[in-house]
Amino acid sequence: MPNSLVLVRSFPLPLAASLALSAEDHVMFNSAGDLVLLADTSGAVYAGQLEQDADNSAGIAGAVNGNVRAPAGEYHRFVASGASKAWHGKSLFAVNGTTLALAATTTNDVCVGRCWYCESATSVIVNTADRAALPSPA
Repeated sequence: MPNSLVLVRSFPLPLAASLALSAEDHVMFNSAGDLVLLADTSGAVYAGQLEQDADNSAGIAGAVNGNVRAPAGEYHRFVASGASKAWHGKSLFAVNGTTLALAATTTNDVCVGRCWYCESATSVIVNTADRAALPSPA
């Protein structure tokens, strides 16, 4: 029997303590390896998008898992400030849970992906699977 490859698009991953997240939130791994809301935070790495609500507000880290859609081939619309066509192909970094910016405007450089298309000065479409400029976690 030949080997088969199953493409898994969603993974159950542990939430940080005292945290509730909503479906469609973009999340990242904190320095301890638990999921938190996307932000400009040192030592964090983009993980993907939450598929459904996950509430660990009363638990310790890892007590609850959230199903995260892996960023393979994913394109997402994000809020931006001052975006332009000059952003096409450039790496974009987290400012908060919904907003991205160029690396020069963030502190900790949590890379989310590359700008695929700039819709307006406040809206960009990002290829979250293309994070070639992803910095190593601290």
